[in-house]
Amino acid sequence: MGKTQVFVGAVLFICLVAGLGVYASRDGNRDNAEPFVARVGDQTISPARFLNEYRNHLGRTGQHDSPRLRRYFLDGLINKKLFVFQAREQGVAEGPEFEFAVDRIRSKLLIDAYTAYVIYEGASVDENDLLDMFARMNTQLKARHLYARTYEAAQRLSERLQNGESFEDLAREVFQDSTLAHSGGSVGYFGFDEMDPAFENAAYSLKPGEISPPVRTAQGYSIIQLEDRFLHPLLTETEFASRKDRVQRYATVRKRFDSRKQHVRQILKELDVRIDEVTLEKLWRRIRQDRAPFDFDEENLLNVTLISFTDADRRIEWTVSDFREAAVFVPEEQRAAITGLDAFTQFLEGLIVREEMIRRADALSMHDEPLFVETMEAAVDDWIYEAYRKRFAGSVVVPEDSVGGYFDRFGHEFTVPERRLVREVLVDNRSLAEEILQRSKETPFERLAAEYSIRPGSRPAGGSLGYVARDQLGVLAESVFGAAEDEVLGPFEIQGRYAVLKVGERLPARPAGLEEVRGEIRERLRTVHEQRLLRDEVSGLKTKFTVLVADSVLYSIPLSN
Repeated sequence: MGKTQVFVGAVLFICLVAGLGVYASRDGNRDNAEPFVARVGDQTISPARFLNEYRNHLGRTGQHDSPRLRRYFLDGLINKKLFVFQAREQGVAEGPEFEFAVDRIRSKLLIDAYTAYVIYEGASVDENDLLDMFARMNTQLKARHLYARTYEAAQRLSERLQNGESFEDLAREVFQDSTLAHSGGSVGYFGFDEMDPAFENAAYSLKPGEISPPVRTAQGYSIIQLEDRFLHPLLTETEFASRKDRVQRYATVRKRFDSRKQHVRQILKELDVRIDEVTLEKLWRRIRQDRAPFDFDEENLLNVTLISFTDADRRIEWTVSDFREAAVFVPEEQRAAITGLDAFTQFLEGLIVREEMIRRADALSMHDEPLFVETMEAAVDDWIYEAYRKRFAGSVVVPEDSVGGYFDRFGHEFTVPERRLVREVLVDNRSLAEEILQRSKETPFERLAAEYSIRPGSRPAGGSLGYVARDQLGVLAESVFGAAEDEVLGPFEIQGRYAVLKVGERLPARPAGLEEVRGEIRERLRTVHEQRLLRDEVSGLKTKFTVLVADSVLYSIPLSN
């Protein structure tokens, strides 16, 4: 597979609208022109772009290729082009919000391109890789480990093991009162893809009884001892052949994961990245205190140097303010997932690596590659379309009598589910959560929540989460709905934090009233009205912009390379 093909497969596209119109077709391609699948106004949709987006669509939906589906999907691309033209005329593609979006899209696509061209280029798998992965997928390992936040702390633990201290004693010291402390750090038996990949790789490379050096994982550092290895005894050549495609996919993903990880480490080493630990901890405490990551504004903190690195033989320093400017380009959900100082440190290092990858991609002129240019155009169009659609949806008015009429006809379908009153104390370590659980026997739960809970806004309410339904609780639903009134449960681990819950009264399921579902009904009807108006607008735009579809190209594009 060549670089161009790898690049096409690496870049992600936003899901597109489809099926908003039908167009007259004629083959608009000429012998002396670049082939296109469709021409909309003065812009074209190339075979490469259609193929990449169509493949993604098939992968997302599980649909099978057919001439009818190709045309339906192409209609969606054409319609989106028409809406983008209209949106640009209305000024949607102007202003700071649009400029920020373009910067974010460009940065992401440059990182995607750099990853595909440079990092994944050598991450191919051979027969030996497949056999090794097949064996790993059929192996159970039993291991125990010691955890440390930093490499220095992990190295000290490693030296203490070498000097004769036992895993059991060190586990009680490292893990305090947790289950791991009383089991000598045992994680029990685990199989393929059940642990952090770095942890699994290290454990798999050991013989029973051997102890690894410090291994960096997503959570920090682990020192691992392999206790047992069990390989499925009935593996055959026939079974390997029948599962080879699946093994190939897993092996490729792992090879790419390892290549990316090694490349990131190499960049950090080359840049000689150094973090000011004092400023880092002070910043993290401030973020935790504000409950709103990256919204701090203390001048005496913003101007302090947080991290330094080498670039073109000169030392660069990032202040906290520089860090904040770089962090805004990272999606909110990724920032919100930072649950501790270790994750925050890795996030900071990731920002430096991200900026370096963009710089290197620019230096390689990846932004001038035809596929990058077309991909960038498609991604910007996606953003413009979504912004236009939101503006369009905001103008859709659903009459109140339509809401009432819908409820009169279908109100019997709406119910308010069974709910329980739940209070919560959320903390960031298990030991404190276990202490709170014990104290709840004598101390009012509301007072504990007011004193300890780190969930934004919950302290003044005594930790109240209100009345919650089963589908709001996920894996905790059975525990909460099976509990007696005033029972205290936990601790439960929730994304690296620990929750203690007090369960209150139960409200049974009942039919919903109009006021309780008015908003839901309005949104249902708004969607119907919006789609109808969008179809009407497409009809008008077809008279404004010329649309040509090249059937001979559309139906002759091969899906496989």
